[in-house]
Amino acid sequence: MPTPDMLDTAEIFFTGSYLVMLTGTSRDTVSYIQVIDFSQGVNYLIHVEVCEYSPTLMPLC
Repeated sequence: MPTPDMLDTAEIFFTGSYLVMLTGTSRDTVSYIQVIDFSQGVNYLIHVEVCEYSPTLMPLC
């Protein structure tokens, strides 16, 4: 599994105590979702299917 510093960050969201980063090879594809929970100090790196995303970030596949 690649480490987060090997991935290009495409989008970053803050949701409460969570930092969610959608990472992939370009702005239009997302292959990993990284979630950092600051309240517990937990870092999740979740692999997802590479998928085309619309401008509203809704998956098209």
